[in-house]
Amino acid sequence: MKKTLLSLVFIVLAGFFSNVSAQTIIASWSFDGLLAPTSEVPTASVIQADYGSSTSNSFIYLDGTNGSSSWISVPTSPELTAFSGTTLNDPRPTPASGMALALANNTANGKSLVIKFSTLALSKIKVLLATRGTSTGFDTHSWEWSTDNISYTACATNAANKTSTWSVETVDLTSIEAINNAATVYLKLTVTGATSSSGNNRIDNLFIIEDSQAPIPDFDPENEATDVAIGVIPTVTYNEAIRKTDGNALENSDLASLVTFKKTDASGDNVPFSATIDDSKKVITITPSASLDNSQLYYLAVGAVEDLSGNETTGSNITFTTVSASAATITLTAPAGGETYYAGQNVDITWTSANVDNVKIEAWVVDSDRTYKWETLVETMPAASGLLNFIIPGDALYGTQYQIRISDASNAAVNSVSGDFTLIAVATSLTDLKNRCIINDIVKISSEVTVTFLRSSANRNQKYIQDSGAGLLIDDASAILTTPLAVGDNIQNLEGKLGYYNGMNQIVPTKTTVSVASSGNTPVVTSVTIAEITASFDPYEARLVKLVNVNFPIADGSATFGSEKTYDLTDGVNTIKFFTFEAPESDIVGSIIPMGNYDVTGLAMRYNTTVEIASRTLNDLSVVTGIENALQRDDIKVYPVPASSLLNLSNVPGLRSVEVLDIAGKVIKTINTSSDEVVGIPVSGLTRGTYILKINTTEGTLVRRFVKQ
Repeated sequence: MKKTLLSLVFIVLAGFFSNVSAQTIIASWSFDGLLAPTSEVPTASVIQADYGSSTSNSFIYLDGTNGSSSWISVPTSPELTAFSGTTLNDPRPTPASGMALALANNTANGKSLVIKFSTLALSKIKVLLATRGTSTGFDTHSWEWSTDNISYTACATNAANKTSTWSVETVDLTSIEAINNAATVYLKLTVTGATSSSGNNRIDNLFIIEDSQAPIPDFDPENEATDVAIGVIPTVTYNEAIRKTDGNALENSDLASLVTFKKTDASGDNVPFSATIDDSKKVITITPSASLDNSQLYYLAVGAVEDLSGNETTGSNITFTTVSASAATITLTAPAGGETYYAGQNVDITWTSANVDNVKIEAWVVDSDRTYKWETLVETMPAASGLLNFIIPGDALYGTQYQIRISDASNAAVNSVSGDFTLIAVATSLTDLKNRCIINDIVKISSEVTVTFLRSSANRNQKYIQDSGAGLLIDDASAILTTPLAVGDNIQNLEGKLGYYNGMNQIVPTKTTVSVASSGNTPVVTSVTIAEITASFDPYEARLVKLVNVNFPIADGSATFGSEKTYDLTDGVNTIKFFTFEAPESDIVGSIIPMGNYDVTGLAMRYNTTVEIASRTLNDLSVVTGIENALQRDDIKVYPVPASSLLNLSNVPGLRSVEVLDIAGKVIKTINTSSDEVVGIPVSGLTRGTYILKINTTEGTLVRRFVKQ
C-alpha cells in the first residue's frame, strides 16, 4: 500500500474512550514501540508505563520477577510477542494504534503477568484495557491483587474477547479499600483456556485510573437553547454508564420517575412523554407524545444517578425554547445517524421545512489528509421538494463520522445536522486499495481477485489473494469468512478491516461471505530477481513470484525441509530467505532440500524487515540443471500417479531413455529403450516422495513429476 498504509497511524477513532480526561490517569501502557521477537532479540518482558501521573514507578512484568511468570519469546510459536494495535481506549490526547502486547500459545496456560503501580493519595481504582483474540486463544482472564507480592486475593474473572474486533475490558477495584493510598499495588493477570500454539489474546492501551468523579450529563438541546424544533426528541448522554443510586440497574421502567418534563419551569404543566435508555446505559432518549408548542419555554430535568463506582450525581436540569410558528425551520429526517453506506451507493437525503424557500445541502466528509471538512453537495434547491437522491462518489474514503447538513440557502443559521454515520470505502482493485486506503480502514474489494493459497485454522485461516497488479493477505483468525474457497477461485466483494502485522499488510474480514465469480483459474506468476524483490518489496507483496536459476546452499542430498523454517536461497550473488509452511498445508515439509539450480515459485512475504519467499508445494520447485532445454508436450501419459510398484509411460515418439531423479536432482535409475509402446518403470524400491522423470527422445528432453506412495 502507499506509504500511509505502511506507516501512517490512523487517528480517526471508531470508539475513542472519552471519559478519562477529568479523572486521574495513574499509568498507561500504549505498547507502541513493542516489537515481535527475532532470533536475536525477544519481545520486551519488562514494560514501563508511557503515559500518566506515575509512569516512573509503574511497570508490567513478564520476566519471572515481581510475582510474574517467565514468558517465552522466540520467533516460532512464542508465548510473548507483539501484534498490530488499536486506538480504542487510548487515553492520550493524540491516540495512535501502534503495536499491542500479545499473549500466545497453549503452553502459556496458567501463566501470569504482573502490573506494579502506586496509589498514594488516590482511591477508587479501575483498570481498563483494549483486548481482542483468536478462537483458539485464552478464554479466561483471572485477576488478583496484592500489596506485599506474597498474599494475592482474587478480584475479577472475565471472559476473554476471542474475536477479531477490539473491545474494552474493565477491572473494577473501587470497592477494595486495601489498595487505596498504597505505596505499591500488584495486580496479577492469569490467562487460561488456549487450545493451540497460535491462539492468542492481544492487550493494548491498558491504563489505571482513579475513578472519583460523578457521571457528567450532556443535554440535547443544550441549556437555554432557542428556536428548537417542535418535533425535537431530547437526549441526555452521560460520559459513562449509569445506574440507580441504590446500585441497581437503571431500566426503561424507571425513567418516568427519574425524568421531569414540564412547560415553563419545575412547577409547570407536565409534558407527556416516553423514555428509554440504551444498552450502554449512557443515553436517555425522551420522546414527547406530541409535537411541542411553538414559542414555548420548556423545563427538562434528570434526577440523581451514579456510575458503576458509586459516584453519585446531584441531578441536572435545563430549559429551552421552541421556535416561533413563523420562524424558518428545517428538520433533517434521513440520514439520522448510525447508518452504514458504501462508496458509489445511491442514497436518499430527506427533510421537512417551514418558511424556507431554498436549501443548501452539505456533507461532512473525510479528505485525502484524513481530516473532515464540509463539502457542498447542492448549492441551492427548492426546500419544498424534501428529497435529494445522491450517489456517493466511488472514491469516497472510509470514515465513521460522516454527516449531512441542510441549511436555509439564505440563512445558514437555520439548519439541521444528522448524527454520525459510517461510509465503507470500495476498492476497484488491490492497487486502488493500496493507493487510497490506510490501516484501520474498512474496505470492500469490488473487483475480482484470485485465491492463490489457503492456510489452516491453526494458522489463522489465512488466505493469499492477488490480481494483475498487487497481492494481499487475508487474516481470518476468528473464521468470519464462511464462503468455501479453493485455490484458483476468483472472488469479489471481500470486505474487511485493513491492518499491518509483522511487516505484512493484511485485511481482516468483517463480512461472512464473498462472491465466487469463477473457479479453476491459474494465478499469474511474476518473474523477479532476488535483487529486485529485496530492494523494492511492496510491488510484490503477497503475490506469486518466480526466482529463476537459484539454489539452496545448505542442500547436501540428505538435509530435509523443516516446518515453518527459513533457508537461504541464492542466485550466486544475492540471497533471500525461503520459508516453509506447516505440514499438511504443504508437502515441502520433510522432503529433501534439492541440490542444483531451480526455478522457485512462491508467495512474496516479509517478516518484520526480512523479505522471504514461500513455496506452496513441491510443484513450485522446478529443476533447472541438466534439463534446461526440456520440450513441452501435453500428450505424454504417465500413470498411475501416485504409483506404488510400477509407473507406466506411453505415447512418446522417438523414445531413447528414461531417467528417474530425486527432488535433489540425483539420478536414481536409468532405463534405455527404443520402444514407442508402453514402458513400465519399476518404482517399488523407491521411498515415498516426489520424483522427477527425465524423458529423453530423438527430439529432445521432456520432464514430468510423479509421486511414489
